[in-house]
Amino acid sequence: KSSQYPQVAENEIIINFFGGLEVISPIGVLNEDKIKSPLSCQLLAYLCLHRKRAVSVRELSNRLWPEQILDNPSKAVRNAVYRSRKIFDQICPEHLIVFNGSGYEINSIYSIRTDIEQFEVLCALAGKENRFEQGLAFYRSALTMYTGPLLPNFDFVQWVMPKVSYYHLLFIECVKKCLQGMRSAKLHFEVYRLASHAITFESSDADLHYYLIESLLLQGANDEAQKHYLNIAEQLTLQERIRFQELLSFST
Repeated sequence: KSSQYPQVAENEIIINFFGGLEVISPIGVLNEDKIKSPLSCQLLAYLCLHRKRAVSVRELSNRLWPEQILDNPSKAVRNAVYRSRKIFDQICPEHLIVFNGSGYEINSIYSIRTDIEQFEVLCALAGKENRFEQGLAFYRSALTMYTGPLLPNFDFVQWVMPKVSYYHLLFIECVKKCLQGMRSAKLHFEVYRLASHAITFESSDADLHYYLIESLLLQGANDEAQKHYLNIAEQLTLQERIRFQELLSFST
């Protein structure tokens, strides 16, 4: 098998979670459409998110079949691993999932890189950076990685739900810090673009709409600002409406 993805190092596997599971190796790419197995997606995602340890058969069976009483949990897990190996072997020279005697884990011969871990690192670096331009650069890099909620096709799964909430809240927190910095630097068009983008993921957040409307006003787009307010007014609380109306009336 020749390397088709030279940007991925040898024995490196990139696993992306935002917007849907994606597995990238030097040989190829598998996404959920190509994997065609929700069970294999859940199995790989769980092992990857807990890859500092081997995961026991009992734990895996409880996570993969949470509401079922299995006659033979060990056999069910072995079958799931066998089917998953056949899928991931398409792009992995060695099995991606292995058994080490005490449980299943991601094969240690691979260096695993994930978008969610890079996202967290960049957010942390941005928060510690004292230089405005460098901090903003970290925030921008982090936010471009958030292409959608974590594992959106599995957000109903019990063990996935807390992680979806965690990364979504971290995304919104980073967005607001970035917007605050952009506003201070009078980067009004960038504020508008980022607020608009974030609203596609969190349309009920009044602060995001406030940033967007304020940026429109500062760019002289008063009619657009008024139109946007009228579109969202019904979803605002009374206190929020007063806040927005004061902003709009001050601009006139």
